[in-house]
Amino acid sequence: MEDLIDLLSDQDTVLRGYIALVGAKIVGHKYMGQDRTLALSFNHNEEALESKDVIWCYIEKERDKAPLLYPVISKPEEDED
Repeated sequence: MEDLIDLLSDQDTVLRGYIALVGAKIVGHKYMGQDRTLALSFNHNEEALESKDVIWCYIEKERDKAPLLYPVISKPEEDED
């Protein structure tokens, strides 16, 4: 996983591919209008996950930019690169 962290944080690296998310802890807020936000908290962490619980995301990272994650509907085929 440290190799993946290095790739995602390197300013000179360009990436495209899929990442399987099996756990997440995210906090933030949703804009609900002027002077109003809704606090968000999402926590999904389990010891053993069934394959249906895996969230697949497409990742793109351009040089000098942060990675972008896009959720996908179904697991990518093995021959897709």
